[in-house]
Amino acid sequence: MALRRWGILRRLTPEKKGQKVAVFSGPILFAVLTASGLALALLYYTAFYSPNTMGSITGIIRNSSNHAPLEEVNVLIVSGPPHTDMAAVTGSDGRFSFNSLRPGNYLLKAYGQVESDEIPVEVLAKQTPFVEIWLETNPASEKDTTLEN
Repeated sequence: MALRRWGILRRLTPEKKGQKVAVFSGPILFAVLTASGLALALLYYTAFYSPNTMGSITGIIRNSSNHAPLEEVNVLIVSGPPHTDMAAVTGSDGRFSFNSLRPGNYLLKAYGQVESDEIPVEVLAKQTPFVEIWLETNPASEKDTTLEN
């Protein structure tokens, strides 16, 4: 048998006359189990973490009094399925995004001069919900101040 010549199979002493038993030898058995474990890990990864099964969240933070976008507002995912992104900061256009999220229900919270309520967002595979969050700002910070010499 060719497999026996290559050292893949070894023959054991049969328990009964005429019975032949073949098993994998130690190093080959380890290689087969390792390869099958890697195949299962790859299958799990592609089923649950592939870009085809992930979603995203995008949104904008606006000033509730003048409707202007607010920059440098922290947006946090406070609960939801396990994910790598925990926080985002709005840009000058007031926009933020979270990418590569597993489908599920998330709660977002924005922290600027004041904090928002928790905003529920449902993420579905290959979809990107848009969230608009309105925050009040401190009126004192909106006034222009000039220094006189």
